[in-house]
Amino acid sequence: MAEFLSPEWVAALDQAAGASPELQAAATGVTLVVQQVVRRDASEELRYFVRFDDGRVHVELGEAPHADLTFITDADTAHALGSGMLNAQAALGAGRLELAGRLDVLARHQDVIGALGDVFRTVRASTT
Repeated sequence: MAEFLSPEWVAALDQAAGASPELQAAATGVTLVVQQVVRRDASEELRYFVRFDDGRVHVELGEAPHADLTFITDADTAHALGSGMLNAQAALGAGRLELAGRLDVLARHQDVIGALGDVFRTVRASTT
């Protein structure tokens, strides 16, 4: 089992994304980088990103070189979103999720971004 937000957890997300033919099909024709920033406290944050590259999907630890869209949350909100206890719309409405970057990308690619939740479900089930 991987610990939430650990390098092993990010690797498990990457493996799940790469092993999903449905996600790869949905990502065909899509070139997009989505950065996730999780603030653990005032001085520490974790960054990882999802790169959609015309049918290939990868999750990587670190700062995305050219993110189109960035999601910013605190650790508790990230955990609630990742576990399915909170959805992004509710988090946005409550001010617990910030968006930065090209917001038009979210509207245009909401289906493929939303498909990540289904793909990552298996990783959530085995996360501590």
